[in-house]
Amino acid sequence: MKPHFLLAVVAAVWLIPVRAQDFSRSAVPNNQVAGVVKDVSAWHDRQNPGCRFSKAVGSEVIEKTQEYSEEKWTIKACSEKTFSYRVTVMSTGGGGISDMVSNLD
Repeated sequence: MKPHFLLAVVAAVWLIPVRAQDFSRSAVPNNQVAGVVKDVSAWHDRQNPGCRFSKAVGSEVIEKTQEYSEEKWTIKACSEKTFSYRVTVMSTGGGGISDMVSNLD
């Protein structure tokens, strides 16, 4: 497998339609927003197999401490219906983050 083909395949997996400005107040660094969107979409699709994720809309901070940030992430799915999920974002040091996605209720 040629290196440029492998790079294109890896890039295609991570390309999810997001705009960094929609997540400007998030604790998630801009270069890691796509990874969190992937986690949110997987959480949504697992719970709603008949209503697949279509795009991320944005986020807002619910609570922020030195240890973590609790955020509400909003997405669109099936016929542009809006869904929101809780995302807990924790720093792993060195610019990295870890996230946990759950339902808001």
